Amino acid sequence: MNRSFYLLLISAFLFCLNQDAIAQSNEEAAKPSLSDKIFWGGGMGLSFGDITFVSVSPMVGYRVTPRLGVGLGLLYTYRSDNRFKPKLTTSDYGGNIFAQYIVAPPFFLQAQYEYINYEYYTGNDLDKARRDFNGAYGGGGLFQPVGRNSAFFISAMYNFNFDNNAVIPGPYNSPWIIRVGFSAGFGGF
Repeated sequence: MNRSFYLLLISAFLFCLNQDAIAQSNEEAAKPSLSDKIFWGGGMGLSFGDITFVSVSPMVGYRVTPRLGVGLGLLYTYRSDNRFKPKLTTSDYGGNIFAQYIVAPPFFLQAQYEYINYEYYTGNDLDKARRDFNGAYGGGGLFQPVGRNSAFFISAMYNFNFDNNAVIPGPYNSPWIIRVGFSAGFGGF
């Protein structure tokens, strides 16, 4: 009897080890590849008429966990105002780093640091100048899945560096930034 008990105990132990090995093998098989962890997207804005506005903001990111993504983005904005002679034109460019966390679908939180080199009119005739701007944003948004791995999103972020009393105006006229865009590869966001 004693021998049968030990044989049963050893068999149960080996069975448990085998189950752990199978579970670990399944976890390794289910691990996403590097390309599965990459997501991309961005936003684009167009407006034509007396004032022409073109904005392009591509982004690429890496999914650290199924809910957490980090990434980089670029920004280019062109404005042309035909209401004046000669017309007024400016161009801005920059980039950002960001982190997005899916709290519970469809809600996400986002933190972002943004650098923009922007162009503005000085007020002396048609003289233009360029200035650097650094923004620290926090906020959140909603996403609407489109297919298995892509989504449209809308976000609202607050710029903690916004100065309404700045002598030289910044690139934005409000501390709130509303963005609408598209993302692919972040599991529905």
